[in-house]
Amino acid sequence: MSEDQKVMWALLSNLTGEQVAQALTDWYGLQLLDGGFMEHLKTEGYLEAE
Repeated sequence: MSEDQKVMWALLSNLTGEQVAQALTDWYGLQLLDGGFMEHLKTEGYLEAE
């Protein structure tokens, strides 16, 4: 990992899940919450496949 990645990882690791989600959607906007991400959640087992 680069030094920047280490700093960001340390920061994100100390936030709540809600704070991390807020930070990511603040940066990416709602484009993060698209169909591709929904499929990723299903593939990784976070959501049940239909």
